[in-house]
Amino acid sequence: MSATHADRTREAILADIGRRLAAVPDELLDAVPDPAVVGERMMNVLPHGPGAFGRLIGPVYSTKALTTMWRITRAGVSKRVRDGRVLALKVEGENLFPLFQFDGDRIREDVIDVVNRLRPVADPFTIAQWLRTPLSDHDGLTAIELLDSDPSAARTAAERAAARWSA
Repeated sequence: MSATHADRTREAILADIGRRLAAVPDELLDAVPDPAVVGERMMNVLPHGPGAFGRLIGPVYSTKALTTMWRITRAGVSKRVRDGRVLALKVEGENLFPLFQFDGDRIREDVIDVVNRLRPVADPFTIAQWLRTPLSDHDGLTAIELLDSDPSAARTAAERAAARWSA
C-alpha cells in the first residue's frame, strides 16, 4: 500500500520535530512541565476545515494559528482583518482564515487585491466562495487558479462580479 500525501506530510513533520528536539539540551526539556501542552500548541498551527462550508473554501487557519505563526497578539490579527490585509470568515464568534490566501506564512497580495475589489459589494463568505468556484468564462478555473495563470484576468473577473452584485 502506498503512502498518501497526508501520511508523507505527517512523517515529514514528525521527522523534523525529532531532529529539532534532539538538538535541545536535556535541561530545557526537563523544564517542560506538561509536554501535552507543547503538542497542543503545535497542533494549533495546523489548518482545519470550517465544517460543511469547508468543502468549498478549503482548509482554514484559526486566530490562534496566526498568532503563533506570525508571533503577534490576537489584537494584531484583528487589526490586519480591520485593515483589509487578510480575509476572515466569522464562524460561531471565531475568525477563520482560508488557506488559499496564504503562501507559506505570508498573505498573497494578489488574493487580497481581488478580495478588496469585492469587499464593497459582498460579505466575506460570498467572496471566499466566489474565489473557489469555477468560473464558466475562464475554462472552469477558479479565481484563485486564474490568479496563478493570468492575474489580470482574475482582477477583471472580480471587477465584473462586483459590478453584477452591486447592480
